[in-house]
Amino acid sequence: TEIYTLSLHDALPIWTDARQRYGALETVLSPELCTMLRDLARRCEVPLKAVFLAACLRTIGYATGTTDVLIGVTANGRLEERGGDDVRGLFLNTLAYRLTLPDGSWADLIAAAFAAERDMLPHRRFPFFELQRRLGTDRLVNVNFVYNHFHVLTDGLADGLADGLADGLAGGGAEIIDEKIGTFA
Repeated sequence: TEIYTLSLHDALPIWTDARQRYGALETVLSPELCTMLRDLARRCEVPLKAVFLAACLRTIGYATGTTDVLIGVTANGRLEERGGDDVRGLFLNTLAYRLTLPDGSWADLIAAAFAAERDMLPHRRFPFFELQRRLGTDRLVNVNFVYNHFHVLTDGLADGLADGLADGLAGGGAEIIDEKIGTFA
């Protein structure tokens, strides 16, 4: 019997430009699984994002053989003051997110993941590149967790916005095709 050790970087060239060493893996989840995950989030009294973050952390822990996991988490740093929603720009930042994975149940891991993310919110606007510069590294993390829930778009699609958009684009000949958009609506 042969035993193989798989590092995350060994798997990445399947999806990436090996020179850049970055990439993404996207998976479409069944409606039944989505329902079960939403129910789990409700039982744990956390947002759905915390369930996915916990799964990411557990996966990285398994892949690297450690319970001390350090990843990047993309966060929104939009101004939270009057008129902040009128300011144009991309207010995203990567935060260094470190968690010692707890022993116990998935609910314990989900709660710990949510608490750690909540605790780092005051730092969400500190530039990631500055953190790396201060630590003297050009690569602090190898994995970045990004959670996007386009609720504005899914709500609009449910309200018939898609028809209005399609009519307004390309003389009405445009069509919005994306089976994933309504997954967590």
